[in-house]
Amino acid sequence: MHSPSTLLIHHIPPPPPSASQQQIIKHYRSPTHTTLQSLTHPSLTIALFAPFLAPGPPRSASCDRTQRILAAIYSLVATSLRELGKTEGSRQNGGDVDVRVVFYWDENGDGEGEGRIGEWGLGPVFSVRLILGPKARRWGKVVYVVGGEGWSRPSWVGKMGVSVEGVVVVEFTPPGGAQAGEVEGEADGKLESNEGEAKRHGVVIVAGTFDHLHAGHKLLLTTAALLLDPPCAPSPGSLPPPPPRLIVGLTGPKLLENKKHAEFLHPWSQRANDTLTFLTSILTFSPTAAIETSDRPIPLAASIFTSSTITKEEKEEGLKLISRIQLSEGWGELMVEIVEINDAFGPTVTEEGISALVVSEETRGGGEAVNRERKGKGWAGLEMFVVGVVEEEGGGGVKMSSTDIRRRRGEASEKGEKEEKDGGN
Repeated sequence: MHSPSTLLIHHIPPPPPSASQQQIIKHYRSPTHTTLQSLTHPSLTIALFAPFLAPGPPRSASCDRTQRILAAIYSLVATSLRELGKTEGSRQNGGDVDVRVVFYWDENGDGEGEGRIGEWGLGPVFSVRLILGPKARRWGKVVYVVGGEGWSRPSWVGKMGVSVEGVVVVEFTPPGGAQAGEVEGEADGKLESNEGEAKRHGVVIVAGTFDHLHAGHKLLLTTAALLLDPPCAPSPGSLPPPPPRLIVGLTGPKLLENKKHAEFLHPWSQRANDTLTFLTSILTFSPTAAIETSDRPIPLAASIFTSSTITKEEKEEGLKLISRIQLSEGWGELMVEIVEINDAFGPTVTEEGISALVVSEETRGGGEAVNRERKGKGWAGLEMFVVGVVEEEGGGGVKMSSTDIRRRRGEASEKGEKEEKDGGN
């Protein structure tokens, strides 16, 4: 069960597609920083109005624009928290505020959409009803940011039946004064230049260590989830399509041998559960979403599971954590598969059906190697999506790093041991 957290919902025009990271940060800075200053819960969900992500075009058409917004928001959060003497991340991973970012669209501008479209949601993109309606999770506090030239407060603000302890409405004029008409054009997809070339993806993969889960990891994972398109409705008499699959390759012992400060690395099972917990929080807003674990063996060929399960296979594949997440009513389910990898390729060279790969700039070369291997097998190459960098403003261009988190933990441990030793003398 999710504990109450704060929801910061921006109902302001999104920055234009050409906006730089600094312009995006400026666009959202004031209300975001103010909310972080007054935050009373250890968890914050930031929901950004993104009409260009409304159902219709393939999600990949807007991936570059969306991941740049994500990178900017997480950089903004990291900078604001540093100014407040805090760090981003869950308490168990050594952080002070656990932040996630999702997107929403508002059908007809009033949150009153009906039926299949009105309650549309394959996270991290939702109709506003799934975030604020009576079927949504319980929020401890909701902060609405509304404003923009030509924009009026939407009728659903504070009126969607969601259970909260407190509601705050902040009137705000975004820098640059985006016009309502500009955003209406975006809602029709008119500003997306690659929409006609974009592909739909039903199986997406991302890989990493995901140790001490931080904002850089969240950017990778959210982008991977964003690329998954909802399945098309089956034609009469035909079988339903397979559920969308998000595969996370989680590094195993062979790839961790040379990691710095390895003594502070979390075990595979904890990294897998942290990853799944985060993904669940951005894929569904169901108030009953939960994660169950057991040691029940999972056959490698199985495709349907009733719960999340950690298992150690007696084969080279190693550990697996597989979860079936129920989506909003009428939209079926999504499969999240977290698998242990001990080489540079993992499932990308054993599963032909994967179609998209999410990488960082520093792992782009690995993605190119994957495609060479696939083409050598006569398979289609993966469409590769490269995400930006999460870094604090004024941080000298240094990106967030699990290595740095482990280093700080090591220094804190040494300091504690020294103080304990000195205190005993």
